[in-house]
Amino acid sequence: MKMVVSHTKKESIAKVKHVVAETARFLGEWTEQQVLRHSITDRTPYIWPLGKSGYAIGSRRVLVDNGQWQLQGAHHNRLHVFDRKLSAIFYCLLEQKGRYKLAETIKNLDSDVLRLKNNIVHYQSSVNRAIRNKRSDSAAIWEARLDDAQLLLKTANDQLQKSLTSAKYIKYWE
Repeated sequence: MKMVVSHTKKESIAKVKHVVAETARFLGEWTEQQVLRHSITDRTPYIWPLGKSGYAIGSRRVLVDNGQWQLQGAHHNRLHVFDRKLSAIFYCLLEQKGRYKLAETIKNLDSDVLRLKNNIVHYQSSVNRAIRNKRSDSAAIWEARLDDAQLLLKTANDQLQKSLTSAKYIKYWE
């Protein structure tokens, strides 16, 4: 079977693809700017999905980064790292609506959860290292610290969940 030779130039196809990509990028940025402008004038934080990468909430962005949620300011500077997506979203909403006390509570509790999770990972690896090196006294100390951290993590998770539940019932768009 004989193939027909294409008369379109490969450069023109590449140019068209580039123009389409730039137009799509421009429209996305323009739409996000318009939503931000309406958010500021209406004093209502709008939530705008940014695909799989995260959300734009009012003048802030919440982006996923290796399983953690990074809060960025208006100029894309990193403000804080959250363990849970809901914590980051509610923090943005509460802060933009002027509910600073509950916003700070959620931020601090989420920071505690993140810190305790990191401690637990460290303690587990220290227990494994002590067992591998046949140091039972040091393994017992690390296991005690691990147990304490797990109890503290459970308490911190419960407190964070209570704060998120109370934040869920606030009327943000009134």
